[in-house]
Amino acid sequence: MAENKIFVERIKELRNEHGISQQELSDKSGVSISIIKLVEARRSGSTKENFQKIADYFKVPLKEIYWEDYRDSTIISITNSKGGCAKTTLVANLSYELSLLDKRVLMVDGDLQCNLSNSYRVEFDVNKSIYKALMDTEVNQHCPDVTNYIIPTGYENLDILAGHYEMATIDADLSKKRRSEDVLKYLMQPLIDKHYYDFIIFDSNTTLGTFNENIMTITNEVIIPVEMSPFGVSGLYKLLTFIRLNMMQNPDLNIFGLFRTKVDNRYNMTKKANILLEKSIEGSSNLQILDVFLSTDSNVSESQLSRLPLSLYVKKAKKQSKAVEEMKKLAKEVLEYVEKQEE
Repeated sequence: MAENKIFVERIKELRNEHGISQQELSDKSGVSISIIKLVEARRSGSTKENFQKIADYFKVPLKEIYWEDYRDSTIISITNSKGGCAKTTLVANLSYELSLLDKRVLMVDGDLQCNLSNSYRVEFDVNKSIYKALMDTEVNQHCPDVTNYIIPTGYENLDILAGHYEMATIDADLSKKRRSEDVLKYLMQPLIDKHYYDFIIFDSNTTLGTFNENIMTITNEVIIPVEMSPFGVSGLYKLLTFIRLNMMQNPDLNIFGLFRTKVDNRYNMTKKANILLEKSIEGSSNLQILDVFLSTDSNVSESQLSRLPLSLYVKKAKKQSKAVEEMKKLAKEVLEYVEKQEE
């Protein structure tokens, strides 16, 4: 999460490289010895101006020792190989709720249907799309500035790397490139290294092909939305196998949990689907069904028709919505988990 980050070890390295003591650094930089001692002991920070003085003395960029508004980007993939599981609904509203918690979020529309882009009223332009950004990228040869393709949504803290209907052929198009599985990582890594976003959230497509492999190479956490119906639960093992195979290439890849959607506890079918889901993951270590879920709620489809985030639609329409509270709860759970991982 956003903070002013001090690279204490780098300050010590620079001091050792120059063969100077803390006192000598103080004398030469004009920063008091007490501040230097507290910083190197990790007991206190200081002002940007003091770190600039130290950076100027060592003749290094300020960000080499001090980074203002530093954000550890967590990359989340919302993934399922089945349509109709509320995957895009989850991306659109989890992203919005995190932005309301003062977290800077980038949504990436990787779904062939482009519903995420449509829900945020994006005017489709292939030249401002994830598709064009990927096609412009050649690993170890040319990396375009991905920020040139990012579009503000009009909501504070929330941007989108939009989709385009050309994404229908993305797997075939990527397969023609050298190191096809690394194209997205090569494109996105400079942005990740800028530590500008708290979260980058992918709406993946439903094919377990080259583009989804690309997404898995840079993902930290996978959330799997599962529709609470017999067909929604079946075949989950194939998706889990795909993710676990990608864990061999990306050791930072983790399954955050299974997120149940279209839950209606008034009907036995939901209860039966829940039993099927529990049976389907028996013996799978470190795989959890999240306590929070998304209820069946007519406000969800109505907000999509209005092309508004769910909680904003409900607020404007002056309605009550279980789904809004559930999305807020999920956002807080994700945030608490990430903050704990960073401790």
